[in-house]
Amino acid sequence: MKTPVQEDTRGRYWRSLDELAETPEAKAALAKEFGDDGPPDEVSRRTFLGIMGAAFALSGLAGCSRPVSRILPYAKMPEDLVVGIPQQYATAWDWRGSGSGLLVTAYEGRPTKIEGNPSHPVNKGKTDLFAQASILQMYDPDRSQHVMHGGEKSGWDAFTRWAGDHFTGLRNVDGQGLAFLVAPTASPFVRDARSEVARAFPRATWTTWEPVNRDDAAEGARIAFGRDIRTHVDFEKAEVIVSLDADFLAGTDPTSVTASRGFAAGRRLEDENGSMNRLYAVEPRYSLTGANADHRLRVSHGRVATAAAALAGALLEAPGISAGGLDAEALRHAGAGLSEEQVHWLEVAARDLAAHRGKAVVVAGRTQPAEVHALVHALNAALGSVGSVVRYTRETNPGNQGAELEQLAARLRDGSVDTLVVIGPNPVHDAPGDADFAAALERAAHVVHVGLYRDETGEKAEWHLPRAHYLETWGDAEAYDGTLTPQQPLIAPLYDGKSEAEVLGLLLGKRDNANAGFTLLQDFYRRTWDNSYIQARWDTSFHDGHVPATRWPDESVSVNAGSVNRAWASRESAAAPSASSLELVFREDDTVFDGCFGNLAWLQELPDPMTKITWDNAAVLSPATARELGVESQDVVRLSVPGGASLEIPVWVQPGHADGTVTLALGYGRTAAGRVGNGVGVNVNPLRRAASPWTTAGATLTPTGVKMKLASTQHHWTMENRP
Repeated sequence: MKTPVQEDTRGRYWRSLDELAETPEAKAALAKEFGDDGPPDEVSRRTFLGIMGAAFALSGLAGCSRPVSRILPYAKMPEDLVVGIPQQYATAWDWRGSGSGLLVTAYEGRPTKIEGNPSHPVNKGKTDLFAQASILQMYDPDRSQHVMHGGEKSGWDAFTRWAGDHFTGLRNVDGQGLAFLVAPTASPFVRDARSEVARAFPRATWTTWEPVNRDDAAEGARIAFGRDIRTHVDFEKAEVIVSLDADFLAGTDPTSVTASRGFAAGRRLEDENGSMNRLYAVEPRYSLTGANADHRLRVSHGRVATAAAALAGALLEAPGISAGGLDAEALRHAGAGLSEEQVHWLEVAARDLAAHRGKAVVVAGRTQPAEVHALVHALNAALGSVGSVVRYTRETNPGNQGAELEQLAARLRDGSVDTLVVIGPNPVHDAPGDADFAAALERAAHVVHVGLYRDETGEKAEWHLPRAHYLETWGDAEAYDGTLTPQQPLIAPLYDGKSEAEVLGLLLGKRDNANAGFTLLQDFYRRTWDNSYIQARWDTSFHDGHVPATRWPDESVSVNAGSVNRAWASRESAAAPSASSLELVFREDDTVFDGCFGNLAWLQELPDPMTKITWDNAAVLSPATARELGVESQDVVRLSVPGGASLEIPVWVQPGHADGTVTLALGYGRTAAGRVGNGVGVNVNPLRRAASPWTTAGATLTPTGVKMKLASTQHHWTMENRP
């Protein structure tokens, strides 16, 4: 006898708009989850062979067997190694101008797993997904394996001979016509190597570039303080947090590990009388931070600044809050144009901030304009949070990268650059569209490219040199707070790559050998540290993974209210976007970032935390905007921006997204990523403008009538007809 099914009286939850509307497509997808309706779609197997080829190579069947054989097996077993017993080594990763303290597990000389270093004062044993994935990048069989000259295989000896003659000639003219394009670095060792080259070629120019940069935040600090300053927020001490488009919980933020830990600690109740922090989020797209907010306000990207001004105007009226010279009336005027509901929301947030003076903080997102960052510094000073929740240190990567790249492109076009050395960046793929860097690069007589991959920029270079992975090289890195973190190799270079410092040494004619990196690093610290300190602390520092008492001291700063007022007085209010005049917003992807991890299948498989899309990017719209434009998820549309640039990309409708705004993820549309990453998604960089890299106004969207299937895990693990 069958047991009757008891009706579930609890509220019903829906996982997508289609499921809520009970569309035929949603019902079919749910049925397919539990039934067998034939073989998988062909489109789902489009990259199967490429993925499996890379996976087999990664497992040791092809990709790393030959290089590893030069290290193992042993003619004489090292005394400290026992077969089958893992060993752990502390090291550092210098990525995006910030160092991470890591603990790497190795089996018989092969690194296998990365975690945060528990003894590191910043990481404290935690790390992010990109550090986890970086070990897969080291073993990637599509990494650059050979020196290339004119598209043909060459060798380091051939390059050294050419560089000896060529750079000697450039040295004789003080580097006239020589330019370097490099990535931000947190390594004092690398900064010193660059300075040495700059002294040898005093007329050479240096450009720093990464597509996901902190230019606006750096400029905001200069407006507020008059110098380069880095901001540190202790979220554990904050009782009220207002986020102005700051996705500080996302793994793409360099402080996400410490921010997530601090935020979680502030929400942990120790007893029944405890209290949690409160998070208010103002943002255009539905983000991981917005999903964790207690109160969330969706506005377009351009109107976040309007909301910031309205918040400031309300806060400065609160009892006990000193304006500190800020023009409250001008800020209230700049905050005009919001709806009554939005104004009320911001007034409530302002009152909550004021009620928690000294324990409240306002944070601004990297993509917001400089004047918003400057205003945030002024508001935190008014809240009395500086010294408790917020502190400031010096800044070693002051930004202005977009302007520098534009200037380099202009010099290339006018023929003033004869030789360009690119170490790290890939501007042919990720520079804003109006920079037209690929065309500018062709004007240089000689291009030397150093990279982990022979990427889009490397393909256009006269010389391409394989770069060593950070797990294969000696070095150092300063953590976000300045803590010095030594970097030691876990394995000999698999593909005969060299570090940036070693390549720069070659350009100066320094001797090259297997221990060049270690020798250069030790020489640097012999010059930097007292000799007795080196003898006493060198080995201990590498063992512990950090050098004690090297955190940068706090800087005493004061806000220049007049400078902040002038920045806001010159600001033009952004018009509210509409379906006929859309606002495009560009963000780094939560899995492949700016595309530098595009060839890692593990990250391509990792769903976007909010849309749950894998293996693709999309034009993300709000439901209201999608209805107004007559499109739905998986419709392919043409996006066009003023100036003529356009592209085709599928749509994804996302609840919680701001109306009139289209969010586009960077990092896709690669043509030289490798077998896994090539041809995945759409490159949206051609729609970016150098003057405003994070948003483009006045865009139009036109349906093409074509459909494209997007893989999303949103309905995975659905329990049909069961709660």
